[in-house]
Amino acid sequence: MVSTQILLVSLGGAASERISDALHARGHDIKAAGGVTAAGRVLAGHSLVIVDAATAGQAADACRKLRKRAGQGLPILAVAASDSVEDRIALLEAGADDALGNDFDIRELEAIVEALLSRSQPASPEAGDDRPRPEALPSHPGRVIVFGAAKGGAGTTTLAVNAALLLARAGGSVAIADLDLHHGQVATHLNVAGRHSTAHLARDEHVAANPHLVRQAAARHPSGLSVFAAPARPDEAALITVDDVVQLVGSMRRAFNTVVIDAGSVAGSRAMALIAIADRSYVVVTPDIPGLRAVQGAIDTMSDAGVLGEQTAYVLNEPHAHGAIDQSDIERHLSVRITLRVPHDGESCMRAVNEGEPVSELAPRSPTTAALRRLAMLVAGEEPGEDAEPEPAERRGGLLGGLLRRG
Repeated sequence: MVSTQILLVSLGGAASERISDALHARGHDIKAAGGVTAAGRVLAGHSLVIVDAATAGQAADACRKLRKRAGQGLPILAVAASDSVEDRIALLEAGADDALGNDFDIRELEAIVEALLSRSQPASPEAGDDRPRPEALPSHPGRVIVFGAAKGGAGTTTLAVNAALLLARAGGSVAIADLDLHHGQVATHLNVAGRHSTAHLARDEHVAANPHLVRQAAARHPSGLSVFAAPARPDEAALITVDDVVQLVGSMRRAFNTVVIDAGSVAGSRAMALIAIADRSYVVVTPDIPGLRAVQGAIDTMSDAGVLGEQTAYVLNEPHAHGAIDQSDIERHLSVRITLRVPHDGESCMRAVNEGEPVSELAPRSPTTAALRRLAMLVAGEEPGEDAEPEPAERRGGLLGGLLRRG
């Protein structure tokens, strides 16, 4: 393992020994400096500066002076004298690249150090260095895309998984998070063993608030897609609050260019909160009376909650070969516009789920995959074009009006 030179500027802070011991254990070479002036003389040759001061004012002053001396090429990590958010923000404004509260978790320190080092070290590891090099976080917060349905069996996971996978294949940092905490099966669809469930991450305050740690916690699909699986036990959902979920997704937004979320049922409070913060949400509609009644109820609920707006789109997913209700009837009676129709391909979709290989990979030339590619383009903010949408199924009569109105 190749040693990395880190300069620890200790200004009476209480964390210097913890920092030094932890980073020594990771194989880094730590050099201590007892003041800003001393540190300024030996900056050359170091890949990272860590400032640990007794007060927030001392730390901010040190960051300003070191940044002026070092320029923008040398990362600075500062440790605040408290866990105050205001102190940490002040350190960032003073020139620190990142800041830790004084009650930091060692895992958080290690993750931030590795991420900051990746900015000042060559992209490719030197011979003999087998440490993973963390990818730098995006320069701007990413987009959050939420998929949800009014009832189970609507194919929400299939649409979310394939859209995320196709985006990952196209390049950029893409994650899919399974926040259907009761029934989520994103990991099954991708045949990926989740390292940490979304429930576990949301409960861990140190991890959930830190995009570096969140990014490290993802399982990785061969496509490059980062995967956050649902918990194996549905009773874990009861432990997760709306605030937990919103905080976790906020960190994911800072860690990836695009975050695709399988929210499960849109009627739950967690899903409503996710739709409220999403850049785009897709409600999956199935052309059957029970499904459409459920969608109508969900639309009313979302409208009352104030989360229904122009960012909400509707995808018609046809789980059966022969539906009795046609797209124009659905649009007229729900007073919505169907953005995309995904045609039935029962055999491929069933094989995809059972084999853990998404349908876009299993049947790349099928009409279903063609529709999924259009969906991925929409998720990416691109318009597929006027001729990209398949023709709606021929009209099959006016069953919808009376059935929807029946009590």
